[in-house]
Amino acid sequence: MTQDQLDASIDHQAPPPPPVTEVDPADTCRPFPPGVRIGARFQAALNAALWQNHVPLLSELSVANAGEGSLGDVEIELGCQPPVLRSRTWRAAGLAPGQIRTFDDLDVPVDGSFLSGLSEATRGTVSLVARCGGELVGAFTQDIRILAHNEWGGTAGIPDILAAFVQPNDPAVARIIHDASDLLRAGGKADSFEGYQGSKTRVWEQVQAIWNAICRMDVRYINPPPSFVGGGQRIRTARQIGEERLATCLDLAVLFCSCMEAAGLRPLVVLQREHAFAGVWLSKGDFGTSTVDDAPGLRTRLKLDDLKLFETTGATHARKPSFQQATLAGAAHVEPENDAEFEGLIDIHRARQRRILPLASAAAGYAFQAGAEAAEAALPVIEDAPPLRDDTSAAEEAPPATAEDRLARWRKRLLDLSGRNRLLNLPASSRQVLWVDCPDPAKLEDRLAEMRGRGRAAPLKFRSWPDLMTGADPRSAALHRNRLQEDANLSFAREAMAKGELVVGRDEAALQAALTEIYRKSRADQQEGGSNTLFLTIGTLLWTQKDRDAPYRAPLILVPVVLERPSVRSGFVLRVHDDETRLNSTLLEMLRQEFAIRFPTLEAERPPEDEAGFDVPAIMDTFRSKLRDIRGWEVRDEVALTTLSFTKFLMWKDLADRADALRGNEVSRRLMDGPAPEGSNGDQGRGDQGSGAW
Repeated sequence: MTQDQLDASIDHQAPPPPPVTEVDPADTCRPFPPGVRIGARFQAALNAALWQNHVPLLSELSVANAGEGSLGDVEIELGCQPPVLRSRTWRAAGLAPGQIRTFDDLDVPVDGSFLSGLSEATRGTVSLVARCGGELVGAFTQDIRILAHNEWGGTAGIPDILAAFVQPNDPAVARIIHDASDLLRAGGKADSFEGYQGSKTRVWEQVQAIWNAICRMDVRYINPPPSFVGGGQRIRTARQIGEERLATCLDLAVLFCSCMEAAGLRPLVVLQREHAFAGVWLSKGDFGTSTVDDAPGLRTRLKLDDLKLFETTGATHARKPSFQQATLAGAAHVEPENDAEFEGLIDIHRARQRRILPLASAAAGYAFQAGAEAAEAALPVIEDAPPLRDDTSAAEEAPPATAEDRLARWRKRLLDLSGRNRLLNLPASSRQVLWVDCPDPAKLEDRLAEMRGRGRAAPLKFRSWPDLMTGADPRSAALHRNRLQEDANLSFAREAMAKGELVVGRDEAALQAALTEIYRKSRADQQEGGSNTLFLTIGTLLWTQKDRDAPYRAPLILVPVVLERPSVRSGFVLRVHDDETRLNSTLLEMLRQEFAIRFPTLEAERPPEDEAGFDVPAIMDTFRSKLRDIRGWEVRDEVALTTLSFTKFLMWKDLADRADALRGNEVSRRLMDGPAPEGSNGDQGRGDQGSGAW
């Protein structure tokens, strides 16, 4: 139904509205009897989207008589200039001194045709006047912003009303979906759009086809107004973009979301301080609310391939990136270092459940025309989807009943579960923690596992970052990324790791000083305690205690390593230690005791493994899957070199390495195995007594 038809239907069902009362400005400035006041709260802005989605313009209305005399029947009349609001009246039957009367019926009639036809924003004034026996006794005025029909008010108002501008039924959206279907057919894929009836790979193919179809439109980028996320902006419809071939970042994000919703998918709009882009759920999920500001939770779902974000402005570049390259750029926007820019996201599916419906399309408007550029352009290539993670489900926990279970319980009681333990709270900055910029922690763990298997294999070296398109380097990293669709820093780190080098974000002098500090500390621990305490940690969990907002950083996988230095003047190299790689048992026990969170597959005798060692992606995904709904918690692919001191470490290690020797002691054996069956030996009575004493 068009907006005009909607208005006609409303007018047909309701009696003709009374004419708008024009309030004399002098009335609102006239002195009134003391204590007669009108209290009201109006929305700061009004537009067609707010009106169509039943956002109340008036949220509070009261009249108070604080004077000494009683008032008879009081009438409060509404007026507005320009006449976007229709007149209505509230009545209060008599007001005694000191009495306050509030009104529950706050529905204000709005001129929908006026709002839908407004092409430019304007300032309006709402007036309320109170009369008693024909005499003016009170007045109230407030300015409001009356927005254009296609103007979003920004996050300062109601952020998720942005979903009203996602219009899947726009005729131009249907044309884009048809073009995307042609691209799927030309690429040898099924040419239907069936939403979530298939796998994540199939969802990827559908969104990729929409990406390629919009890329063919040859839309040019136009700068949005400053601070548009907070203050809002006018949003171009799909038909307007098709006609003008111009779009801001928010225009493009809304366009992609309109197309994805039309295809039966669940889109997202991600808002940064000065930018907007789109995303889509790869499975039938949602965030539980229509507005989300939990950046760690968003990153967790990204890592699990629950959803994908993509940089929509890439569709306006002269050299169009592939959809996979656009998703890499989208994920980079929400990296931890960009949290200060993150404003939040709008989950369109959840907004629809909140009954925020699309704006009705205008009957007349921009005619979508396929330009010559699109008609003559070669069909973009439909690429195969990258490997996508399947949904991770938690395994059922078996009840502890064996001697091994009891032994594991003893070992866990030796662990320090306080915030002082570096296994639960690894400092983000410390002289004894060296953070490594590793592009692929799983490959690093595989390399260390292979190093242990080959014995004296080539060690890993450390190197600091060069001035790569930063600082003294005059080249532009952004220009390099736009032209080659490649992040120069990421490529450098990958090439360095392939050559056996670990890149660290410190200059050479600071790097060597940190390595020297860690080397001396680990050697002293070895001499004093007889055990290696130097570890390369892979993966960290950012978690918060119940009474604390600042996150702790707990390592996940601990690879025992050794620092070596052939001479005082030579650099340090890293070798793997003979001890086995282990999971952070202290963290697992803390999560069990403090938060009742269990990881049966990780608590097993052998955690998930691959051909070379631990299956790092599977372990990370297990953590992320179990913790994805805890606000502010996040699993990061971080790597650090540090020393870790286990409380009562030697006892903990003895229980792990010498479990069989414990059976040589009768008390230990009975504690591990439990009482012997009745009649099995002559020591049953003593066994029961011993067991009862313990």
